[in-house]
Amino acid sequence: MNLLLMRRGFPPAIILKNDRKKYYEALNQANKGKYHKLCLLMLQAVERSLNIYLNALPNSTYGDYEPISHIVSEPDVPYGQEYVSLLARQGKIDAYKEGRDWLTTKSAVKSYIQTRKRKR
Repeated sequence: MNLLLMRRGFPPAIILKNDRKKYYEALNQANKGKYHKLCLLMLQAVERSLNIYLNALPNSTYGDYEPISHIVSEPDVPYGQEYVSLLARQGKIDAYKEGRDWLTTKSAVKSYIQTRKRKR
Protein backbone atom coordinates (compact mmCIF):
# COMPACT_ATOMS: atom_id res chain seq x y z
CA MET A 1 0.00 0.00 0.00
CA ASN A 2 2.79 2.42 0.90
CA LEU A 3 4.56 1.74 -2.38
CA LEU A 4 1.40 2.68 -4.26
CA LEU A 5 1.07 5.86 -2.21
CA MET A 6 4.70 6.87 -2.72
CA ARG A 7 4.45 6.28 -6.48
CA ARG A 8 1.71 8.92 -6.52
CA GLY A 9 3.75 11.39 -4.45
CA PHE A 10 2.20 10.72 -1.04
CA PRO A 11 4.15 9.91 2.11
CA PRO A 12 3.94 6.41 3.52
CA ALA A 13 0.90 5.79 5.69
CA ILE A 14 1.75 5.11 9.32
CA ILE A 15 -0.69 2.64 10.87
CA LEU A 16 -0.48 3.01 14.62
CA LYS A 17 -0.53 0.00 16.89
CA ASN A 18 -3.85 1.22 18.30
CA ASP A 19 -5.32 1.17 14.77
CA ARG A 20 -4.04 -2.26 13.84
CA LYS A 21 -7.32 -4.06 14.58
CA LYS A 22 -9.29 -1.48 12.55
CA TYR A 23 -6.76 -1.81 9.73
CA TYR A 24 -7.14 -5.60 9.53
CA GLU A 25 -10.91 -5.24 9.70
CA ALA A 26 -10.81 -2.67 6.88
CA LEU A 27 -8.62 -4.98 4.77
CA ASN A 28 -11.11 -7.82 5.25
CA GLN A 29 -13.95 -5.52 4.18
CA ALA A 30 -11.94 -4.41 1.12
CA ASN A 31 -11.46 -8.07 0.14
CA LYS A 32 -15.27 -8.28 0.04
CA GLY A 33 -15.49 -5.23 -2.23
CA LYS A 34 -16.29 -2.64 0.48
CA TYR A 35 -13.48 -0.07 0.37
CA HIS A 36 -14.95 2.73 2.49
CA LYS A 37 -13.27 1.82 5.79
CA LEU A 38 -9.90 1.15 4.19
CA CYS A 39 -9.96 4.45 2.29
CA LEU A 40 -10.88 6.38 5.43
CA LEU A 41 -8.19 4.68 7.48
CA MET A 42 -5.54 5.27 4.80
CA LEU A 43 -6.53 8.93 4.43
CA GLN A 44 -6.18 9.44 8.17
CA ALA A 45 -2.82 7.66 8.21
CA VAL A 46 -1.47 9.72 5.29
CA GLU A 47 -2.69 12.93 6.94
CA ARG A 48 -0.89 11.91 10.14
CA SER A 49 2.31 11.31 8.15
CA LEU A 50 2.04 14.69 6.44
CA ASN A 51 1.57 16.41 9.81
CA ILE A 52 4.67 14.68 11.15
CA TYR A 53 6.68 15.80 8.11
CA LEU A 54 5.39 19.38 8.30
CA ASN A 55 6.20 19.63 12.01
CA ALA A 56 9.75 18.46 11.28
CA LEU A 57 10.46 21.17 8.70
CA PRO A 58 12.77 24.00 9.78
CA ASN A 59 10.94 27.26 10.50
CA SER A 60 7.68 25.38 10.46
CA THR A 61 4.66 27.36 11.60
CA TYR A 62 3.01 24.11 12.57
CA GLY A 63 4.91 24.36 15.85
CA ASP A 64 2.53 27.18 16.78
CA TYR A 65 -0.43 24.83 16.74
CA GLU A 66 -1.73 23.66 20.08
CA PRO A 67 -4.78 21.77 21.31
CA ILE A 68 -7.97 23.79 21.36
CA SER A 69 -8.36 23.09 25.09
CA HIS A 70 -5.18 25.11 25.75
CA ILE A 71 -6.33 28.06 23.65
CA VAL A 72 -9.82 28.36 25.15
CA SER A 73 -8.41 28.27 28.68
CA GLU A 74 -6.86 31.71 28.13
CA PRO A 75 -8.94 34.60 29.48
CA ASP A 76 -8.99 36.62 26.24
CA VAL A 77 -10.73 33.82 24.27
CA PRO A 78 -14.50 34.18 24.79
CA TYR A 79 -15.47 30.81 23.25
CA GLY A 80 -15.66 27.36 24.77
CA GLN A 81 -13.89 24.25 23.57
CA GLU A 82 -16.99 22.77 21.92
CA TYR A 83 -17.62 25.88 19.81
CA VAL A 84 -14.00 26.25 18.68
CA SER A 85 -13.93 22.53 17.82
CA LEU A 86 -17.07 23.05 15.74
CA LEU A 87 -15.39 25.95 13.93
CA ALA A 88 -12.42 23.68 13.20
CA ARG A 89 -14.60 20.84 11.89
CA GLN A 90 -16.51 23.26 9.66
CA GLY A 91 -13.28 24.73 8.28
CA LYS A 92 -14.03 28.23 9.59
CA ILE A 93 -10.65 28.44 11.32
CA ASP A 94 -7.26 27.11 10.33
CA ALA A 95 -6.95 23.81 12.19
CA TYR A 96 -6.06 20.18 11.73
CA LYS A 97 -6.86 17.00 13.57
CA GLU A 98 -4.18 14.86 15.14
CA GLY A 99 -5.60 11.69 16.59
CA ARG A 100 -8.69 12.75 18.53
CA ASP A 101 -7.53 16.31 19.15
CA TRP A 102 -8.05 19.37 17.01
CA LEU A 103 -5.06 21.70 16.91
CA THR A 104 -5.13 25.34 15.93
CA THR A 105 -3.34 28.58 16.64
CA LYS A 106 -4.39 31.39 18.90
CA SER A 107 -4.01 33.77 15.96
CA ALA A 108 -6.54 31.72 13.95
CA VAL A 109 -9.10 32.02 16.75
CA LYS A 110 -8.36 35.75 17.19
CA SER A 111 -8.76 36.30 13.45
CA TYR A 112 -12.14 34.56 13.55
CA ILE A 113 -13.22 36.73 16.49
CA GLN A 114 -12.30 39.91 14.61
CA THR A 115 -14.00 38.75 11.41
CA ARG A 116 -17.08 37.71 13.33
CA LYS A 117 -17.37 41.11 15.03
CA ARG A 118 -17.25 42.90 11.66
CA LYS A 119 -20.28 40.96 10.38
CA ARG A 120 -22.52 42.08 13.25
